[in-house]
Amino acid sequence: MSYTQPVTPDHPLCGTWSAPVMEGQPAESIRTQYTISVVDERFKITGIDPVDGEEFLIFDVTYNGDYLMFTSVMPSTNTQARTWMRVIDQEKVECRWTISETEVWHRKPPQLRLVK
Repeated sequence: MSYTQPVTPDHPLCGTWSAPVMEGQPAESIRTQYTISVVDERFKITGIDPVDGEEFLIFDVTYNGDYLMFTSVMPSTNTQARTWMRVIDQEKVECRWTISETEVWHRKPPQLRLVK
């Protein structure tokens, strides 16, 4: 973990965070929930899919004094996200992420070229 400064358990990023349910969407549409705490002056992050209870793997946790950054992987789909979170106010954080997925590609057979 890379940190520019130690953090304390009362840090405003600590808590359980999820995206708000949008109007017209069922509560089950929320598929990601992160819980942030502090252990030994370092952020500890856990993640879960609240619908089915599957836990994310969390690693590469860093904090630069403004953004908390980490990578998460959902084991069942192998979907990986790089996430950046920062405090907006006591009850809100900005959450940015990029998602990548792994696919297995297959080589296409070579095409025969006709000589004219």
